[in-house]
Amino acid sequence: PTAAIQNNGPAGEGDPVAVSFTNQFDPSIADTLAGFHYSFGLSPLELAGTYQEAGVGAATNFTFADNGTYIIYGRIFDKDDQYTETSTTITVHNVLSEVTAAANQPGTEGTEALFHLGSLNDRGVNDGPWTVEVNWGDGSGITSFQVASLGQLPDKEHTYADSASAPAAGWTVTVQATDKDGGTGVDSFLVTIFNAAPSVDAGADMQVGSGNPVNILASFVDPG
Repeated sequence: PTAAIQNNGPAGEGDPVAVSFTNQFDPSIADTLAGFHYSFGLSPLELAGTYQEAGVGAATNFTFADNGTYIIYGRIFDKDDQYTETSTTITVHNVLSEVTAAANQPGTEGTEALFHLGSLNDRGVNDGPWTVEVNWGDGSGITSFQVASLGQLPDKEHTYADSASAPAAGWTVTVQATDKDGGTGVDSFLVTIFNAAPSVDAGADMQVGSGNPVNILASFVDPG
């Protein structure tokens, strides 16, 4: 028997790609009436060797965990184990990483806090490592790190210097993740910074004689 094989690509990482045989033909009416069997694989070694080992479906789906160019091989069998082997080429494109930022969070000026950053997903599960960059929104610079797996991002510490300088809605924290192929996803959340009261040290207790000057050694600190 003979047939053509085709696919509905190109596709993105993780998306199903339909591969199917068309234009089936066999000069034997008996073989045609018996029905053809089919086999699909990513290499010829994965293909069935006989009519009984192959399946009755003329189409199947493939998904790919990384972008690239892939060849799908196929065989069409008649009932007498005669077959034709053919192939089709599929182009798989990179898909952007997906960042889901954490919920809005509070903080206190001058006090280091541990902030949740959210989670990372990527349909190209082999796109790691991913580079994560956190912009805290206060001009303090970027916190950058890498992760090797998808899911919850690690918490990171940061200190906001002053509640008075924060925007009314809070600081916007932007979390960006970039996969090994340059695909980038981004999301953000807000941090509300509360004022911290100053503390005063009036100095040690003293005793002086009447009419003598008193030297008060007081100090204060403020986390903001």
